[in-house]
Amino acid sequence: MPVLATGCFFFVQIMTAQLMAIAAKTDVKLGNMPISCNKSNMAHSMLLSPQRLTSLFMLRKSESSAEQTTNETDDFRFKPTKEKENKMGTLRIMAATMAALVLASSFAVAGPTGQINIPSTDAKGLKEVTISVNNYARFSSAADAGPNSYGIGIVTGLLPFEKVKLEIGADYTTLGAGTVYPFSFNAKFATAEDALFTGMPAFAAGGYNLGTISAAYPQNIVYGLIAKTLPVVGRFSVGGYNGAERSLGSKVNNGIMASWDRTISEVSDKLWLGIDYMSGKNSDNEISFGGSWSFTKQVTLLLGVTVPNAGQSALLGGKPTFTTQLSVNLP
Repeated sequence: MPVLATGCFFFVQIMTAQLMAIAAKTDVKLGNMPISCNKSNMAHSMLLSPQRLTSLFMLRKSESSAEQTTNETDDFRFKPTKEKENKMGTLRIMAATMAALVLASSFAVAGPTGQINIPSTDAKGLKEVTISVNNYARFSSAADAGPNSYGIGIVTGLLPFEKVKLEIGADYTTLGAGTVYPFSFNAKFATAEDALFTGMPAFAAGGYNLGTISAAYPQNIVYGLIAKTLPVVGRFSVGGYNGAERSLGSKVNNGIMASWDRTISEVSDKLWLGIDYMSGKNSDNEISFGGSWSFTKQVTLLLGVTVPNAGQSALLGGKPTFTTQLSVNLP
Protein backbone atom coordinates (compact mmCIF):
# COMPACT_ATOMS: atom_id res chain seq x y z
CA MET A 1 0.00 0.00 0.00
CA PRO A 2 2.76 2.57 0.78
CA VAL A 3 4.29 1.88 -2.64
CA LEU A 4 0.91 2.26 -4.35
CA ALA A 5 0.15 5.49 -2.49
CA THR A 6 3.55 6.91 -3.36
CA GLY A 7 3.10 5.94 -7.00
CA CYS A 8 -0.28 7.65 -7.15
CA PHE A 9 1.10 10.77 -5.46
CA PHE A 10 4.02 10.91 -7.91
CA PHE A 11 1.66 10.46 -10.90
CA VAL A 12 -0.57 13.28 -9.63
CA GLN A 13 2.45 15.58 -9.26
CA ILE A 14 3.61 14.84 -12.82
CA MET A 15 0.14 15.46 -14.24
CA THR A 16 -0.23 18.66 -12.20
CA ALA A 17 3.11 19.97 -13.46
CA GLN A 18 2.07 19.25 -17.05
CA LEU A 19 -1.34 20.86 -16.67
CA MET A 20 0.04 23.92 -14.90
CA ALA A 21 2.66 24.24 -17.63
CA ILE A 22 -0.14 24.28 -20.21
CA ALA A 23 -2.08 26.70 -18.06
CA ALA A 24 0.94 28.99 -17.82
CA LYS A 25 1.20 29.16 -21.60
CA THR A 26 -2.49 29.87 -22.03
CA ASP A 27 -3.15 32.27 -19.13
CA VAL A 28 -5.53 29.76 -17.56
CA LYS A 29 -6.86 30.67 -14.12
CA LEU A 30 -7.00 28.14 -11.27
CA GLY A 31 -9.90 29.62 -9.34
CA ASN A 32 -8.84 33.20 -8.67
CA MET A 33 -5.14 32.42 -9.15
CA PRO A 34 -3.85 33.38 -12.62
CA ILE A 35 -0.92 31.39 -14.00
CA SER A 36 1.18 33.13 -16.64
CA CYS A 37 4.68 33.09 -18.07
CA ASN A 38 6.14 36.07 -16.24
CA LYS A 39 9.88 35.91 -15.47
CA SER A 40 10.81 34.23 -12.20
CA ASN A 41 13.82 32.40 -10.80
CA MET A 42 14.04 28.61 -10.81
CA ALA A 43 15.14 28.23 -7.20
CA HIS A 44 13.73 25.16 -5.52
CA SER A 45 11.96 25.10 -2.21
CA MET A 46 13.48 22.60 0.16
CA LEU A 47 11.46 20.17 2.25
CA LEU A 48 11.47 19.22 5.91
CA SER A 49 12.34 15.58 5.19
CA PRO A 50 11.12 12.59 7.18
CA GLN A 51 14.53 11.64 8.54
CA ARG A 52 14.58 15.03 10.25
CA LEU A 53 11.42 14.02 12.07
CA THR A 54 12.02 10.30 12.61
CA SER A 55 13.57 10.69 16.04
CA LEU A 56 10.73 13.01 17.07
CA PHE A 57 8.20 10.59 15.62
CA MET A 58 9.55 7.72 17.69
CA LEU A 59 9.64 9.91 20.82
CA ARG A 60 6.05 11.03 20.38
CA LYS A 61 4.95 7.48 19.64
CA SER A 62 6.19 6.38 23.06
CA GLU A 63 4.34 9.18 24.87
CA SER A 64 0.72 9.38 25.90
CA SER A 65 -1.79 8.97 23.08
CA ALA A 66 -3.35 12.21 24.31
CA GLU A 67 -0.48 14.08 22.61
CA GLN A 68 -1.18 12.49 19.20
CA THR A 69 -3.61 14.14 16.74
CA THR A 70 -4.65 13.08 14.45
CA ASN A 71 -2.17 26.42 -27.43
CA GLU A 72 -2.99 28.10 -30.41
CA THR A 73 -0.90 31.34 -30.60
CA ASP A 74 1.61 33.05 -28.35
CA ASP A 75 -0.73 35.73 -27.06
CA PHE A 76 -4.24 34.33 -27.68
CA ARG A 77 -5.50 37.69 -28.91
CA PHE A 78 -8.07 36.10 -31.15
CA LYS A 79 -11.79 36.03 -30.73
CA PRO A 80 -12.56 32.67 -29.07
CA THR A 81 -14.98 30.35 -30.77
CA LYS A 82 -17.54 28.24 -28.91
CA GLU A 83 -15.36 25.15 -29.35
CA LYS A 84 -12.26 26.92 -28.01
CA GLU A 85 -14.16 28.26 -25.02
CA ASN A 86 -15.30 24.72 -24.19
CA LYS A 87 -11.72 23.41 -24.42
CA MET A 88 -10.47 26.18 -22.18
CA GLY A 89 -13.20 25.46 -19.66
CA THR A 90 -12.27 21.79 -19.62
CA LEU A 91 -8.60 22.63 -19.11
CA ARG A 92 -9.44 24.91 -16.18
CA ILE A 93 -11.46 22.15 -14.53
CA MET A 94 -8.71 19.56 -15.06
CA ALA A 95 -5.94 21.80 -13.74
CA ALA A 96 -7.94 22.86 -10.71
CA THR A 97 -8.94 19.26 -9.98
CA MET A 98 -5.37 17.98 -10.19
CA ALA A 99 -4.12 20.80 -7.97
CA ALA A 100 -6.80 19.97 -5.43
CA LEU A 101 -5.83 16.30 -5.54
CA VAL A 102 -2.20 17.14 -4.83
CA LEU A 103 -3.13 19.31 -1.88
CA ALA A 104 -5.55 16.75 -0.52
CA SER A 105 -3.14 13.86 -0.90
CA SER A 106 -0.12 15.56 0.66
CA PHE A 107 -1.50 17.58 3.57
CA ALA A 108 1.71 19.37 3.33
CA VAL A 109 5.72 21.05 3.76
CA ALA A 110 8.29 23.03 1.95
CA GLY A 111 10.73 25.39 3.61
CA PRO A 112 13.11 28.14 2.58
CA THR A 113 14.34 28.43 -0.97
CA GLY A 114 16.94 25.67 -1.20
CA GLN A 115 18.65 22.78 -2.90
CA ILE A 116 17.18 19.32 -2.33
CA ASN A 117 17.29 19.02 1.43
CA ILE A 118 19.16 22.09 2.71
CA PRO A 119 18.76 25.85 2.15
CA SER A 120 20.61 27.71 -0.59
CA THR A 121 21.82 31.31 -0.85
CA ASP A 122 18.91 32.07 -3.21
CA ALA A 123 15.92 34.01 -1.89
CA LYS A 124 12.67 35.42 -3.19
CA GLY A 125 12.28 39.01 -4.33
CA LEU A 126 9.43 41.34 -3.50
CA LYS A 127 6.02 39.94 -4.55
CA GLU A 128 7.57 36.64 -5.67
CA VAL A 129 5.60 33.75 -4.21
CA THR A 130 6.29 30.01 -4.48
CA ILE A 131 4.00 27.19 -3.38
CA SER A 132 5.66 23.78 -3.00
CA VAL A 133 4.07 20.35 -2.68
CA ASN A 134 6.47 17.66 -1.50
CA ASN A 135 6.64 13.96 -0.82
CA TYR A 136 9.36 11.88 0.86
CA ALA A 137 8.70 8.13 0.59
CA ARG A 138 10.86 5.43 2.19
CA PHE A 139 12.40 2.78 -0.01
CA SER A 140 11.88 0.31 2.84
CA SER A 141 8.89 -0.66 4.97
CA ALA A 142 11.07 -2.12 7.76
CA ALA A 143 10.28 -1.24 11.36
CA ASP A 144 13.31 1.06 11.58
CA ALA A 145 12.67 2.72 8.20
CA GLY A 146 10.93 5.73 9.67
CA PRO A 147 7.74 7.45 8.50
CA ASN A 148 6.96 8.91 5.09
CA SER A 149 6.50 12.66 4.94
CA TYR A 150 4.04 14.78 2.98
CA GLY A 151 3.78 18.53 2.96
CA ILE A 152 2.97 21.88 1.45
CA GLY A 153 4.57 25.26 2.03
CA ILE A 154 4.57 28.82 0.83
CA VAL A 155 7.44 31.33 0.74
CA THR A 156 7.55 34.96 -0.39
CA GLY A 157 10.00 37.87 -0.61
CA LEU A 158 9.75 41.15 1.28
CA LEU A 159 12.47 43.43 -0.14
CA PRO A 160 12.44 45.28 -3.50
CA PHE A 161 16.20 45.02 -4.05
CA GLU A 162 17.89 42.88 -6.70
CA LYS A 163 20.94 41.78 -4.72
CA VAL A 164 19.70 41.96 -1.13
CA LYS A 165 16.65 39.87 -0.26
CA LEU A 166 14.56 38.77 2.68
CA GLU A 167 12.07 35.92 2.49
CA ILE A 168 9.65 34.34 4.95
CA GLY A 169 7.56 31.19 4.73
CA ALA A 170 5.24 28.75 6.46
CA ASP A 171 4.89 24.98 6.14
CA TYR A 172 2.44 22.24 7.03
CA THR A 173 3.91 18.76 7.48
CA THR A 174 2.32 15.44 8.27
CA LEU A 175 3.75 12.09 9.38
CA GLY A 176 0.38 10.52 10.08
CA ALA A 177 -0.38 9.72 13.73
CA GLY A 178 3.09 10.92 14.73
CA THR A 179 2.34 14.54 13.86
CA VAL A 180 1.67 16.51 17.04
CA TYR A 181 1.92 20.05 15.70
CA PRO A 182 2.29 20.20 11.90
CA PHE A 183 3.06 23.90 11.40
CA SER A 184 6.53 25.42 11.14
CA PHE A 185 8.04 28.62 9.82
CA ASN A 186 11.19 29.85 8.07
CA ALA A 187 13.01 33.08 7.27
CA LYS A 188 16.15 34.00 5.34
CA PHE A 189 18.28 37.07 4.62
CA ALA A 190 20.48 36.71 1.52
CA THR A 191 22.83 38.69 -0.68
CA ALA A 192 23.71 37.78 -4.26
CA GLU A 193 27.19 37.17 -5.66
CA ASP A 194 29.06 40.42 -6.49
CA ALA A 195 26.55 42.36 -4.39
CA LEU A 196 29.11 44.80 -2.91
CA PHE A 197 32.22 44.14 -4.97
CA THR A 198 33.37 41.95 -7.85
CA GLY A 199 34.17 38.46 -6.70
CA MET A 200 32.11 38.67 -3.52
CA PRO A 201 30.45 35.31 -2.72
CA ALA A 202 26.74 35.03 -2.05
CA PHE A 203 25.70 34.95 1.59
CA ALA A 204 22.61 33.71 3.43
CA ALA A 205 21.56 33.44 7.06
CA GLY A 206 18.25 32.24 8.39
CA GLY A 207 16.23 29.65 10.22
CA TYR A 208 13.79 26.87 9.39
CA ASN A 209 11.67 24.23 11.12
CA LEU A 210 10.91 27.05 13.53
CA GLY A 211 8.06 26.13 15.87
CA THR A 212 5.88 27.98 18.33
CA ILE A 213 4.69 25.06 20.47
CA SER A 214 7.32 23.56 22.78
CA ALA A 215 5.39 20.27 23.05
CA ALA A 216 5.89 19.75 19.31
CA TYR A 217 9.70 19.59 19.75
CA PRO A 218 10.55 22.12 17.00
CA GLN A 219 14.06 21.79 15.59
CA ASN A 220 14.53 25.58 15.43
CA ILE A 221 17.51 25.31 13.09
CA VAL A 222 19.53 28.44 12.36
CA TYR A 223 22.21 28.47 9.67
CA GLY A 224 24.69 30.51 7.68
CA LEU A 225 25.93 29.83 4.13
CA ILE A 226 28.32 31.28 1.57
CA ALA A 227 28.32 30.30 -2.11
CA LYS A 228 30.40 30.93 -5.20
CA THR A 229 29.74 30.01 -8.82
CA LEU A 230 32.75 28.84 -10.81
CA PRO A 231 32.82 28.89 -14.62
CA VAL A 232 31.77 25.58 -16.19
CA VAL A 233 31.92 23.70 -12.87
CA GLY A 234 28.87 25.19 -11.16
CA ARG A 235 28.01 26.65 -7.77
CA PHE A 236 29.50 25.47 -4.46
CA SER A 237 27.99 26.34 -1.08
CA VAL A 238 29.27 25.72 2.42
CA GLY A 239 28.18 26.73 5.90
CA GLY A 240 27.00 25.51 9.27
CA TYR A 241 23.86 25.00 11.32
CA ASN A 242 22.72 24.72 14.92
CA GLY A 243 19.42 23.28 16.14
CA ALA A 244 17.50 22.62 19.32
CA GLU A 245 19.13 20.02 21.57
CA ARG A 246 15.73 18.72 22.61
CA SER A 247 15.04 17.64 19.04
CA LEU A 248 18.48 16.82 17.63
CA GLY A 249 20.24 15.63 20.78
CA SER A 250 22.62 17.10 23.30
CA LYS A 251 26.02 18.09 21.88
CA VAL A 252 25.11 16.64 18.46
CA ASN A 253 22.75 19.41 17.39
CA ASN A 254 25.06 21.18 14.95
CA GLY A 255 27.17 20.49 11.89
CA ILE A 256 28.21 21.47 8.39
CA MET A 257 26.04 22.16 5.34
CA ALA A 258 27.50 21.88 1.84
CA SER A 259 26.17 21.60 -1.70
CA TRP A 260 26.90 21.73 -5.41
CA ASP A 261 24.38 22.64 -8.07
CA ARG A 262 24.35 23.59 -11.74
CA THR A 263 21.96 24.30 -14.59
CA ILE A 264 22.90 21.82 -17.33
CA SER A 265 22.62 24.34 -20.16
CA GLU A 266 24.53 22.03 -22.53
CA VAL A 267 21.39 19.88 -22.55
CA SER A 268 18.70 22.43 -21.69
CA ASP A 269 18.32 25.56 -19.57
CA LYS A 270 15.36 23.77 -17.99
CA LEU A 271 17.53 21.00 -16.50
CA TRP A 272 19.11 21.41 -13.05
CA LEU A 273 21.22 18.96 -11.02
CA GLY A 274 22.33 19.18 -7.42
CA ILE A 275 23.93 17.40 -4.47
CA ASP A 276 23.72 18.50 -0.85
CA TYR A 277 25.10 17.28 2.47
CA MET A 278 24.35 17.89 6.13
CA SER A 279 26.76 16.52 8.74
CA GLY A 280 26.16 15.59 12.36
CA LYS A 281 25.27 12.55 14.42
CA ASN A 282 21.57 13.37 14.52
CA SER A 283 18.41 12.70 12.56
CA ASP A 284 19.17 15.50 10.09
CA ASN A 285 22.51 14.13 8.87
CA GLU A 286 22.09 13.19 5.19
CA ILE A 287 23.37 13.30 1.65
CA SER A 288 20.94 14.01 -1.18
CA PHE A 289 21.19 14.11 -4.94
CA GLY A 290 18.64 14.84 -7.62
CA GLY A 291 17.56 16.90 -10.57
CA SER A 292 14.70 19.09 -11.68
CA TRP A 293 13.00 20.07 -14.90
CA SER A 294 11.25 23.41 -15.42
CA PHE A 295 8.18 22.87 -17.56
CA THR A 296 7.83 26.66 -17.65
CA LYS A 297 9.39 29.53 -15.70
CA GLN A 298 6.53 29.04 -13.25
CA VAL A 299 6.41 25.24 -12.81
CA THR A 300 9.31 23.00 -11.74
CA LEU A 301 9.38 19.35 -10.68
CA LEU A 302 12.33 17.97 -8.72
CA LEU A 303 13.11 14.25 -8.25
CA GLY A 304 15.74 13.12 -5.78
CA VAL A 305 17.07 10.56 -3.32
CA THR A 306 18.04 11.25 0.28
CA VAL A 307 20.32 8.92 2.26
CA PRO A 308 20.14 9.72 6.00
CA ASN A 309 23.06 9.30 8.41
CA ALA A 310 25.48 8.45 5.63
CA GLY A 311 28.44 6.48 6.96
CA GLN A 312 26.87 5.92 10.38
CA SER A 313 25.78 2.58 11.80
CA ALA A 314 22.85 4.05 13.76
CA LEU A 315 19.92 4.94 11.51
CA LEU A 316 18.84 8.04 13.42
CA GLY A 317 17.13 9.39 10.33
CA GLY A 318 15.68 6.10 9.13
CA LYS A 319 16.05 4.46 5.72
CA PRO A 320 16.68 6.31 2.40
CA THR A 321 13.83 8.15 0.74
CA PHE A 322 12.69 9.08 -2.75
CA THR A 323 11.45 12.66 -2.98
CA THR A 324 9.26 14.53 -5.43
CA GLN A 325 8.99 18.30 -5.06
CA LEU A 326 6.58 20.33 -7.17
CA SER A 327 7.15 24.11 -7.11
CA VAL A 328 4.77 26.66 -8.60
CA ASN A 329 5.88 30.30 -8.83
CA LEU A 330 2.96 32.69 -8.77
CA PRO A 331 3.21 35.80 -10.93
